Amino acid sequence: MEKETTLIVDPRGRVIHLPSTLCLDLAVKGPSAYLDAPQTTIQEPACMIELSDQELFYFRSVDWNLTLLIRVVFREGIWVATACMENPEPGFIQEQLKEGTFIAGSALG
Repeated sequence: MEKETTLIVDPRGRVIHLPSTLCLDLAVKGPSAYLDAPQTTIQEPACMIELSDQELFYFRSVDWNLTLLIRVVFREGIWVATACMENPEPGFIQEQLKEGTFIAGSALG
């Protein structure tokens, strides 16, 4: 039986619940390395954008032609990944940066 949620610890010590149904298209689109891409994006992001103390994004380049932006929200006492965006539009990222705080991956280690 497959797990419905994977628990991942981010660089700040948050335990993130990653639903197995999130980012399903990655397995179809590319090599098997893409299967771990959402988990790696949360564990070792290139950067994070904190919109509030209850919402943030993790961003990472997975391959030459693939970047991931994963949205996480704090609900009912747990952090849950709610969206997985492949190759998000630069305008969308700029909007989030205007509203939130940019945290470089190098500052997380």
